[in-house]
Amino acid sequence: MNIVGISGKAGSGKDFLAKTVFAPAGFKSWSLAWHFKVWLAGQGQATYEEVFHTKPPHVRDLLQQEGTERGRNVYGENIWCDTAAMWITLLHEVWGADRFVIPDIRFPNEVAMVQRLGGKVIRLCAPERVATSSLLAEARAHPSETALDNYMDFDLIVFNDPGDTPLEEQCAPILRWACGDGDDLVSPFEQVCLDEVAQTNYERTLYK
Repeated sequence: MNIVGISGKAGSGKDFLAKTVFAPAGFKSWSLAWHFKVWLAGQGQATYEEVFHTKPPHVRDLLQQEGTERGRNVYGENIWCDTAAMWITLLHEVWGADRFVIPDIRFPNEVAMVQRLGGKVIRLCAPERVATSSLLAEARAHPSETALDNYMDFDLIVFNDPGDTPLEEQCAPILRWACGDGDDLVSPFEQVCLDEVAQTNYERTLYK
């Protein structure tokens, strides 16, 4: 199977990257949050439209609480990793799906889960876009938004602010990299590690 995880703060373009680059190439999207989103909507605590599309502030708060305080903190940090891994295995066995993109990687153990399954993880950096997102201050400070701020073990870093190369123009090389095609392509993260200037530029995108 080919699995790609996408990490980034709210508003950085995770879902857009999944839909623009990976969906047309046959990648099936599977979110770590889907399991408890369906649970919350099924119980009537929010509507389907609210949990999957509009995500008003009170629903974002509800999702953060359900995923972290009432999920990870109660049943262990791997609760959603294990759930997603089982769903992916099931969909592979039943439907033959072999390409998956997970657009909501938020914690180090979730990065490790994707890499353990032989996949790769992209970090989207877009501080200007993130600064203009509708996320409330309390939600921005939640562990699900900050746990990967200083994390460095991503496989690829993609910049997505105004002035950066548009994601649409980065599609082909990103997809070749994700699928393991094109030996001439060097992972931008490897280049970041080797180039002091690039390293400094990346560190500017980290949130304290």
